[in-house]
Amino acid sequence: MAYVDSTLMSGEKVEHRARLHWIILVVPLTWLVVAYYLFTLDVSEESSTILAMLGTFAMLVFIVKEISAIITYFTTELAVTSRRVIAKKGLIRRKTAELNHSKVEGMNVDQSVLGRLLNYGTLNVNGTGAGRTPVSGVKAPLDFRRRALELIDA
Repeated sequence: MAYVDSTLMSGEKVEHRARLHWIILVVPLTWLVVAYYLFTLDVSEESSTILAMLGTFAMLVFIVKEISAIITYFTTELAVTSRRVIAKKGLIRRKTAELNHSKVEGMNVDQSVLGRLLNYGTLNVNGTGAGRTPVSGVKAPLDFRRRALELIDA
């Protein structure tokens, strides 16, 4: 059962959910490209051992980062309910932020050029007393912000 669904209060219902964008799964691939490049360089025999070690290191970094990205992708939840805004990250070590609609001061969206082109970005939920809660890599963050603010203002 999803975290958001398991924490709903009586009479509360999920109005809108957001997912992370697939781009977070692609970013670690740069390490795989580096490893491939290091393994395929045509150099002298003494240099090839060093490059093989660097390539192996790059491959290990890729594996760790890709597993981390997969876990983040599948365990991050972002939702607006009829009463709250809920953000949850993590599998074993969990980080949650739950703000009642009355405690939400606003939401900001940060998008890079690539983020604008592919429709992803960082959503910052600003709450009274809770500070700022950033959630990176959100798919369609402007849609989520619009929907959340509509529900909060209603």
